[in-house]
Amino acid sequence: MTVINFGEAPSQMLEKWCREPSILILLSQRYSYLSPEAFKAWEEDTNGKPQPPENIPDGMIESLIRAKNVNGAQFQLMVLYCSIFDIMIHGPEGYEAIQSLNITAEWDTLEKSLSSIDVPEVPGWR
Repeated sequence: MTVINFGEAPSQMLEKWCREPSILILLSQRYSYLSPEAFKAWEEDTNGKPQPPENIPDGMIESLIRAKNVNGAQFQLMVLYCSIFDIMIHGPEGYEAIQSLNITAEWDTLEKSLSSIDVPEVPGWR
């Protein structure tokens, strides 16, 4: 379990750090400002376009911070989806009832009812 937890550590730290304006500014430095050689390489690739700002603009930082929970409802819907599916497949009484379940069809039906994603009608596509 330690390996899994350790692997999760960078993700947890970045989730926190990427909501801090000062950290976003540090992480966002444009490569063309790192050295004269980097600027020259950038200049050759862009055909004389004006050099963009060195760091991410304040407005973009504010937008990133405001977007923190933009997929929160989608996450909760997925938790609900998995919970309902779990109840569906563990609810039947008896071996015969479980054997008669078409788990893929149940999954697809639930997916159609809880999301706006159409499941392909191609047999065996999964």
